[in-house]
Amino acid sequence: MLRFILLASLLGVVACTSTAAIDKTEVIAPLESKAMAPKHDEPSAGFRLPADTRPLDYALHFDLDPTKESFSGTVKIKVHLDSARRSILLHARKLTVHTATVDGKTARFAQVDDDGQARLSLDAPVGPGDVELELAWTATYNDSLESVYRVQSEGHWYVFTQFEAIMARESFPCFDEPGFKAPVTLSFTTRSDDVVVANTMPVSSKPDGAGRVRTTFEKTQPLPVYLLAWAVGPLEIVIGKPLPPSGERKQPIAIRGITAKGRGKDLGVSLDLTQRALAALEKYFGIPYPYSKLDIVAVPDFSAGAMENAGLVTFRDNLLFVDDKSPISLQKHNVHVIAHELAHQWFGNFVTMAWWDDLWLNEAFASWAQAFVVEELRKDLNATTDARASADRVMGEDSLVSARQIRQPVLSKGDILNAFDGITYKKGASVIAMFEQYIGRDAFQKGVRAYLLAHAHGNATADDLFDELGKASGKDVKTPFSTFIDKPGVPYVQAKLVCANDSASLQLTQERYLPVGSTGDRAKLWHVPVCVRTGKGIQSCTMLTEKTGQIALGKQCPKLLHPNADGLGYYRWSLPSEQLKDVSSSLPALTAGERISFANAVRASAWAASLSYADALAVALPLARDIEPAVANTPYGLLSFAWSELVELPARPLVLQKLADTYRPVFNEVKLMPKAGEDPRVRERRTLALSALMLAEEPTTTAALAKLGRKALALDEPAKARDGKVHLDAVPGDLAAQAISAAIRVGGEPAWTQAAALLTTETDTLARSFLLSGLGSVTEPVLGQRALLLALDPRLKVNEVLYPVRRQIEDPRTREQAYGWTRANIDAILQLVPEQASGKVVPAITGGGCSEQAALQLDAFVTPRKAKLPGVERALAQALEDIRLC
Repeated sequence: MLRFILLASLLGVVACTSTAAIDKTEVIAPLESKAMAPKHDEPSAGFRLPADTRPLDYALHFDLDPTKESFSGTVKIKVHLDSARRSILLHARKLTVHTATVDGKTARFAQVDDDGQARLSLDAPVGPGDVELELAWTATYNDSLESVYRVQSEGHWYVFTQFEAIMARESFPCFDEPGFKAPVTLSFTTRSDDVVVANTMPVSSKPDGAGRVRTTFEKTQPLPVYLLAWAVGPLEIVIGKPLPPSGERKQPIAIRGITAKGRGKDLGVSLDLTQRALAALEKYFGIPYPYSKLDIVAVPDFSAGAMENAGLVTFRDNLLFVDDKSPISLQKHNVHVIAHELAHQWFGNFVTMAWWDDLWLNEAFASWAQAFVVEELRKDLNATTDARASADRVMGEDSLVSARQIRQPVLSKGDILNAFDGITYKKGASVIAMFEQYIGRDAFQKGVRAYLLAHAHGNATADDLFDELGKASGKDVKTPFSTFIDKPGVPYVQAKLVCANDSASLQLTQERYLPVGSTGDRAKLWHVPVCVRTGKGIQSCTMLTEKTGQIALGKQCPKLLHPNADGLGYYRWSLPSEQLKDVSSSLPALTAGERISFANAVRASAWAASLSYADALAVALPLARDIEPAVANTPYGLLSFAWSELVELPARPLVLQKLADTYRPVFNEVKLMPKAGEDPRVRERRTLALSALMLAEEPTTTAALAKLGRKALALDEPAKARDGKVHLDAVPGDLAAQAISAAIRVGGEPAWTQAAALLTTETDTLARSFLLSGLGSVTEPVLGQRALLLALDPRLKVNEVLYPVRRQIEDPRTREQAYGWTRANIDAILQLVPEQASGKVVPAITGGGCSEQAALQLDAFVTPRKAKLPGVERALAQALEDIRLC
């Protein structure tokens, strides 16, 4: 998943070191019921379920009518008990259970804690051995896009699901932990004119009362319950090009697109990418796609970006409604998210983590895999460069003392929710890429394949993966890899080129990177694979395991040197200032990854005060002209931060003038209007230059954008405005968001009012996102107040609630008013946002700034509310540390 691996049985297939001996077709055949025992210690009381009670098989039935506010269900769960007992623990939260039996004997049901642990109590013991639980219940549809929830779109009602991380328990009694994998047979009673889709294909459909139909689906492979999914309503089903048989799979795989009524025509590009991405992943893993079919589902209102449910992958709808006219940012997001979610079908679904502390085995590997898939599908998008930039960005979060480690112990619900963050996804993916380089691509691929086959349809841990990578490479992988996943922080490799006596070497010193003012301990060591580039692609590497080390570079002092070859290493680095200038003068000879790493080093040196801000800015300003947007963004980040946080009000115009002067040459090069067939990097650089000039309120550019935005909003065309739509066809896709914002800001109150009226009639998700961003971008206090009130406007979808609020918070001119408003209205806001997100949301929207007073104010506001905000402790700690470091 926005979204984020154990002991298993091969069920008759003997695990062996040589993967060639395994019949891969047999591995993915439908499985019989069998105990999948989680491998973990006894749980702490009240959180994890005991390991000696485990589900073997589910038969789930739901009665679903999207027009009603509640639903009902029944379940039969075959369970294995290791010993006799009079009570059985499972999960069920906010369910009204009407009947419960164990092997036909009446059981008393009770929810025993707020996390959803529940107990079935009996008068006489049952077991050991297999028993059957049977329960019937009713529940209300969730109104925050979690569990089983309803959505209304274009006047029609639909039901969708979102169970990750621990929301399945709010829909049905179950064993809601990733280590409990079992096959599931789903069936549904629905209105006869509704369409129902689920993880597998239907096997029967028959009348079930007047105007009702009962549909039963093929039994799934063993799955944790968070990967179950279904959708009900007047859905459209679009048949895509199937994945043809391959050498490892005899049958084609059906690929379908599912949308709300009337939107099936918009799935062409996404269906094509899905088919090609699936083929690329099968080829890399050498293992057939593990499920019988694949549906991609465009959900009209969705809390996550996408979710990897086995065989039924759900997406926020605008991520799938993409064509060649869409903004380049959306095109990139489209192919990256598709690749990510499909990679999960192997990493996360086929082999699932044993417990949430290894979530990175799902999310980091899917994030890593998406880069090579996108590189194959759309080379013009420079996916590997994006991966380097993602690592660069997450190092900021990882530089905090409050940062968590990749493999963080998970002891509460809040710990689970906190695991879905940049550390898991972006840091994890970067560390994987670094170790792939260290052990070699072929050996890494061999180890990954062996790991997946050894734990087919089961669970695994990080140590299981390290064992296979070690066997494949003949290297100790576990020790160095563990130093990155089992401790927080970024290594800081301080390098110095030394040339003397006909020899050259790079002297290395490592410590933990910390920004200036941090109270953290620098004396931490990693096993860092450091690779240095000299000359034309010559790499010299070492494993830096101690405080100091060196790399011999031969007899000649190199004219070109970069301390992070191709930018693949997850570490920050520095050089003495003169040597840093030498790297700066050699930028054209460096790879894109190395230039991103150089930009990272400049920023890092400034934040650590090993390079003055003025010197860092002097080095960074020329980077604005770089062809790689991730590099060209460097001076924008330094200057916008100075404008937002560092300088007093009278000096802000000077900073904005420097920003405009820096990016005006870029804008003059790329021009305002896009050309057909442009390199995506040109399109992204245009967006960057326009962002800089708009922030600086450069009048000519702002006016030109506002003119385009007025056309999109039909502000000057009353007849055209009557359709109540945003006319995205009136403006090039890459310019739409900025043009609409410019039109609203320049147009003042009349433009804001007319644009806000479109929220009543505009239904397209992308158009609404541009509209809300523009409505939230205003700086006049009165309009800013109206923008904030939109968060409580019933016209907004759940996933839109925070759009205008975040825009008001981003701008220092409107920030304090926004924080005051969110604090006054936090209870109303929390009624609208998903419960699982609340712990992260509250610190983010109720306080910030750059002073001790601001930190104390935020702490005082959030601390009394901690009990109702899962995971807030870490989010609050990071927010307070950010404020104090500012």
